[in-house]
Amino acid sequence: MTAGSRARPARDSELHPDLVSSDVPETRSVAGLTRPVRVLRDRLGIPHLVAERRVDVYRALGWVMAGDRLWQMDLLRRLGAGRVAEVLGALFLPLDAIARTIGCPAAARKAAEHLEGEVADTLAAFADGVSARIAETPLPPEFELLGYRPEPWTVVDAFLIEYFVGFALAMESLEPKLFLARALGQLGFERGSWLYPRPLPPAAADAERLAAYRGLEPAFFEALTALAPPPAGGSNAWAVAPRRAAGGGALVAGDPHLLHTAPSPWYLVHLVAPDLDVAGAAYVGGPLVQVGRNRRGAWSVTNLTADNADLVVERLHPEDPERYACDPGEWAPLAVREETIAVRGDEPARLVVRATRNGPLLDAVATLTGAVAGVPVALRWKPAIAPGHSAAGWLAVNRSRGLDDVLAAATAFDGAPFESNLVYGDADGHLAHLALGAVPRRRGELGLLPALGWRGEGVWEGIGSLGATPWRVDPPEGAVWTANERTGAADQAAGGDGQPFGEHPARARRLRGALLEGSAHTVEAFARLQVDDLDLAARANLPLLQEALTGWETTDPVEATARELLLAWDGRAAVDSGGAALYYVFFYAEWVPALFPEDRCPGLAHRWRIATWGAESVLHAPRSPWFSDPAARAAAIRTCTARAVARLRTLAGDDPTAWRWGDLHRVRFAHALSFAPRFAAGALPAFPARGSPFSLDQERFGAAEPPFGAVVGAGVRMVTDLADPDHFHITLSTGQSGDPASPHFADQMPYWLAGKLFRVTLDAARVEVETEIILAPASGLV
Repeated sequence: MTAGSRARPARDSELHPDLVSSDVPETRSVAGLTRPVRVLRDRLGIPHLVAERRVDVYRALGWVMAGDRLWQMDLLRRLGAGRVAEVLGALFLPLDAIARTIGCPAAARKAAEHLEGEVADTLAAFADGVSARIAETPLPPEFELLGYRPEPWTVVDAFLIEYFVGFALAMESLEPKLFLARALGQLGFERGSWLYPRPLPPAAADAERLAAYRGLEPAFFEALTALAPPPAGGSNAWAVAPRRAAGGGALVAGDPHLLHTAPSPWYLVHLVAPDLDVAGAAYVGGPLVQVGRNRRGAWSVTNLTADNADLVVERLHPEDPERYACDPGEWAPLAVREETIAVRGDEPARLVVRATRNGPLLDAVATLTGAVAGVPVALRWKPAIAPGHSAAGWLAVNRSRGLDDVLAAATAFDGAPFESNLVYGDADGHLAHLALGAVPRRRGELGLLPALGWRGEGVWEGIGSLGATPWRVDPPEGAVWTANERTGAADQAAGGDGQPFGEHPARARRLRGALLEGSAHTVEAFARLQVDDLDLAARANLPLLQEALTGWETTDPVEATARELLLAWDGRAAVDSGGAALYYVFFYAEWVPALFPEDRCPGLAHRWRIATWGAESVLHAPRSPWFSDPAARAAAIRTCTARAVARLRTLAGDDPTAWRWGDLHRVRFAHALSFAPRFAAGALPAFPARGSPFSLDQERFGAAEPPFGAVVGAGVRMVTDLADPDHFHITLSTGQSGDPASPHFADQMPYWLAGKLFRVTLDAARVEVETEIILAPASGLV
């Protein structure tokens, strides 16, 4: 084959194209290397790094990752540091104010203070590699467009990213705490208690509490979600034992869901060095493979949706607002700190953060943006109180030789800024579903509600380790799974309510059924399951709709045809399904707002995930505070269906047989600077998206009414058959490069859209490379 030419990919199957091609190597010098490192890139641009020393492979990873994703990495660290407005302008001031108010920068610096041993060496080497790339020219074109040069990378920067992601994941509990409590205060206990996913204790009904909740304002959360919707929810991970796998080895699959971005937040890599041979997806900005495999095992993660933060309603002194009620009859001064936020093209902004013993008051964000602050609310967030990191745990998993090593590493995740489910399988056939991280041990029974600070609520009696007690190891059914649902692991560690707002159980039920009904699972079957569009939540609701609609007498032929669509719908959110289009418009654009109107429950109906709990409870109850009997409920269902039909006629025309779910539910990927001509190619066309809020292929809505833009989904999908020690199967939602001009910016997207995976080798000697680079010490080869 001639230099620079590409081989035609050989195919083991249509699902798994092999990665083969060829090119001529070159040599580059990188400061800090002690020995040369080979960088072999396959035709997807995935780097296979081969080094004689582990510290060198991580230094090379920093250099290579920065070469592909430096501006994305810089933007992510700025999100954590509260320095986005400095380069992108005043629009991003709220995000900067949030990061600084909650204490992300201080917590990240604290987490980096006492690193030692392998963790310190690895993170420092990675940072040095990134900084070596920053020192080179040319820089990625984003920096030229925006007119700034990135600062050298530090160990703290990796933690800034981890802490900002951690807070975004914490929104999965914080948002329902605030919006449900406000609705509880406005609706009263009888109606408001229906909104919660579990019964409220009687103590939630007292008048003083409900009055305080009526004063809650969501300015803080509105500011965050307006610019960066919460990136969590929808992740799946599962594994089966050899007796359930056709190949005779454990099978492991995972597809963590995060905010759709171009490029994906995940970066594919293969690292080879003494006592290290790991491949998979690392969250960009760090050196840790969190979805992947080594020679002995494979793993994937989901968000545990554990409750590691409290909202505490405070009472300020009526004559001196710089003091707050700390104990009955006692007032204490607020702690005050000021920060200056640089703003591109404008004067610096002054942020004043006040804090009680429970944490910072969130009104600083409202003050900065001119929004209504409401009653003062403090944030008590575990990562800010006990800063730590997950690096030691992930390094141990990456180098693990089997289940025992992974179990021994579990408590090393206690300091992580968010809690995770880890699904693991090894070459000996062992399986595990571990809960990782730590959760507060709360006093009392009101953990799912905002606390009242002047009553002494919101007190924590320590922090409980999730990893100290393995959740499920080698279960008798030969399968483990997680889909962000409530499991009991966080409750066990918290000694109470540790996960009050877990995800809807529909996806977990779907996984359980699919895994336990089979005994010959394959990589191909698991890849199909990752894009499964069956919505068991919708299927459970359908009988109630169908019962109500069977008696619906209408003379409108469009309504009659639409009714038949819904009566015949099977609960699959397929792209070409008219029944799916009608159902989701009915449920989220009509049924939810009818129950929770904006004038009574501001903002609730727009948060479909939170509103679903109450909306389903009312739908399934023969009698409720909304409907006195089943007949009244049925009449409301018919009214909402007629409104949904009218809405769809406006959106999709008068022929229901031509309605398509994919026309209302589309996914779009765009580079953050795609508005600029240089990056216009980064605005990728919108694609019809299958799936629903509660199917395994969850494409989370960006709005609660059509068009339902899909804003959260699987940034990476992976399946590993441990009967095959030399390969794994994976694809990103976009591609390896962050540059829209690169052929690797979105080259994986067609496979991602089709639900296909690439077969990637772990045998570096067999990688037929597209390009090869030798990274040499700056002082010459040694």
